[in-house]
Amino acid sequence: MDSSATGGLMVRGWGELSRSERAYVLRHAVAQLLLWSAFFYLFAALLPQIGAAFGETPIVMSAALTGGLLAWALAAPFCGRLIDRGHGRALLAGGALCGAAALVLIAVAPSYPVFVAGMLVLGPAMAATLYDPCFALVVRRFPNRARAPIAAVTLVAGLASLVTFPLVAVLGETLDWRGIVLVFATGAVLAALALPGEVEGGVARERTAGPPLAAGLRARTILIGASFAALILSHSMLLFHLPGALASRPAFGASAHLILALIGPAQIAGRLALGAMPGVSSALLCRVVFVFMLVPPLLLLAAPQFPALALVAVLLQGAGFGIHTVLRPETAELHLGSRAIGGALGVIAMIGLLMMALGPALGALAQARFGFSGLLWLALAVNAVGLGLLFRLDPPGAVFTMARRS
Repeated sequence: MDSSATGGLMVRGWGELSRSERAYVLRHAVAQLLLWSAFFYLFAALLPQIGAAFGETPIVMSAALTGGLLAWALAAPFCGRLIDRGHGRALLAGGALCGAAALVLIAVAPSYPVFVAGMLVLGPAMAATLYDPCFALVVRRFPNRARAPIAAVTLVAGLASLVTFPLVAVLGETLDWRGIVLVFATGAVLAALALPGEVEGGVARERTAGPPLAAGLRARTILIGASFAALILSHSMLLFHLPGALASRPAFGASAHLILALIGPAQIAGRLALGAMPGVSSALLCRVVFVFMLVPPLLLLAAPQFPALALVAVLLQGAGFGIHTVLRPETAELHLGSRAIGGALGVIAMIGLLMMALGPALGALAQARFGFSGLLWLALAVNAVGLGLLFRLDPPGAVFTMARRS
């Protein structure tokens, strides 16, 4: 693959990177594509088959996935601190191999409890590999210019769902679910091999780093995490409950799932749009995106009278959420610096993952009590809270002035 030709089609600012820097980013991007496919989307594709093999209901199988998600969340801060101590590449490579071992355990699991054990092992492996650890390394490698590299990584990794589901279908013609899991375990091993090396000087600086974060910056880490977690919570509620709500309406019917399939491409489109704005400050972009995310719930509230608005809402939701993925590490660097970015992103990821796990249950409760319109009003309120938290962040210059005084 010609990294120069490929990257030039991705995002503006890519051409400013050297050949070795582009190769570094693309190797991370390929690794993320393989890891998201193996550790995350694989189970969305195979869960019905695995549940049927164990004789368990979808609810019971989903509980195992939730356990893995919670293990991911709890392990994320620890993984971030390891990155700040200079163990970034070892963490990602070890996490990829640990995840591959977890997939092997799942593939040979004779019963549901062993499957659960495999998911609980997979959780920390996801914490060590998926997005935030990679973003932390990229931010440290490209301080104050990480937008284009991160956008490039997310553009490639964003294809994981488009790769996983067709590949599972093709493999399913000759393999059972256990064989398919082993194939993806091999992909995780390949991801470990694809990871680039780190610049020795940067590693040395990381290993001699001082305290991770001043008290004021820790508070801002939580504030950043809570603001972005609000978007994750509302997105999780909509993602799990919008399909059924649309399918139950005559105007949509079977086309509901086709509409929702546009979320993935919309995320990629949003990241491309972000990559075309390298000169716009992340502080301004964050505020615009958080206001932007108030629109989809409002459009969905009006969709019963104007069905076409549902399509617009899904496209806007996907685009906004795709942009948020890139802005999250950039906002952390802007307000916290790159010195302890690993630990900061670990805490931010933990808060977001906990909200992601809460979303389906909270959405179901709201829908049961107040109907789907009640769920939409709740999603709107959650996004508004996230916007309010974002505005509570001090200007970046004020943050570092206070940190130097502490």
